[in-house]
Amino acid sequence: MASSFEKLYFASPVWIQNLMVTVYGVTLQDKRYRQPHDRFLAELESHDLADGGLVDEVQWRMFREVLAHAFTTVPFYRELSHRTGLTPGDFRDFSDIVKLPILDKEMIRRDPVHFCSAPVLAQGAFVLHTSGTTGTALTIYADKESRRRHYAFWTRLRHWFGVRPGLKRATVFGRIICRADSNKPPFWRYDAVGRNLLMSSYHLSETNLPAYAAKLAAYKPAEVIGYASSVFLLAKYLVANPGHGIAPKVVFTTADKLQPHFRPIIQQAFGCPVIDQYGCAEMATFVSQREDGKYLVHPEHGFLEVLDGDDRPANSGETGEAICTGFINRAMPLLRYRLGDRITMTESIAGPDNRVPIFAEIEGRRDDILYSPDGRPLGRFSPIWKVVDGIYETQVIQKSLSVLDINIVVDPEFRADPSRQSTLETEIRKRTGSEMTINFHYVDSIPKNSNGKFKTVVSEVQPS
Repeated sequence: MASSFEKLYFASPVWIQNLMVTVYGVTLQDKRYRQPHDRFLAELESHDLADGGLVDEVQWRMFREVLAHAFTTVPFYRELSHRTGLTPGDFRDFSDIVKLPILDKEMIRRDPVHFCSAPVLAQGAFVLHTSGTTGTALTIYADKESRRRHYAFWTRLRHWFGVRPGLKRATVFGRIICRADSNKPPFWRYDAVGRNLLMSSYHLSETNLPAYAAKLAAYKPAEVIGYASSVFLLAKYLVANPGHGIAPKVVFTTADKLQPHFRPIIQQAFGCPVIDQYGCAEMATFVSQREDGKYLVHPEHGFLEVLDGDDRPANSGETGEAICTGFINRAMPLLRYRLGDRITMTESIAGPDNRVPIFAEIEGRRDDILYSPDGRPLGRFSPIWKVVDGIYETQVIQKSLSVLDINIVVDPEFRADPSRQSTLETEIRKRTGSEMTINFHYVDSIPKNSNGKFKTVVSEVQPS
């Protein structure tokens, strides 16, 4: 069911919608880029990642700080200390991190406040959402100061490629900025404060691609950032129809997998580096791809372990699971948090005597791609499940371009309230349009794979 704000937004002319997007952009600027963003950025940029000794010193100091903070102010860690006698003084180096228990997402989902810093929550925090391994919304708490420190890593990454504040940006994500059934441009809206052209990923059909290309050519962004699958669709069109003169300094992909065959096409289309970024709403890690394709773990953001099936460190060349200890989110400091993503280790390092982690590939961390009947990628469905209460598990299965089957586990209140399914269907159709057949299947449970999990999205279609 659409909110009053959404009804007003979609009833307004495009210039009013641009104004509303700009006002929202102002709130994002406040959450992301006010102090201590600049102070922390200056500290980050004073670190030379080629200096292994400095990196080790900074990372160890930040670990000790978050450890003391968690054991002093977070109920879970206070209880752990009381029950076991463990204190921050028992950690002499990172090998002692195994003294901490590994957290999984179900623990967080059951009682998120139990993992939060009481004084930080009391001072004011806000909620972020991420999809858990079961496809249900996971509640994450953050405070403004931590969020601004987190975005300093994005700013440093942009600086590495010559993108400075005030330069134009074009973003291609799954934001609902125009109606699903819109059939003529503009398929974008403009945030004047952030100089951000927000382009809908839901309207990237063959018919509409020329309009996207023409707009990018006229806008001339210094940076393009978006879902890898969406940027790839644009790139394919630009390669097949050259001469648009779109030449950003860098293209960043994030939030869905940068397939190996995407990179050369995107690079050819835009004529610049293509950098994949990997992180999470929990702010437990921040990783960026280098130009050689390998991934650099930013050491000031957290400590990454890659463990095998027996929770032992994976060897070079092996694939293991990411266990993250975040240094940045002081509202909800997660130590040894099982992110659910699989990583392939490599022997490569960042520089002489430097132990900054580098790994080769991120596997199985992103949803499969769903498609509309005309072949448009639909983006991630995970934000939908937080719209209504009473959802335990979800799984979306697509066996043909025209049909989505949704397995869903809900509580009795959900079943007794028909408006909840109606709300879900409305949210889905904002992304798919009206032509899709959507079948809801209410089940008692969703069968798990051998690893104890199930895929939240199973896509069996591949448009030509």
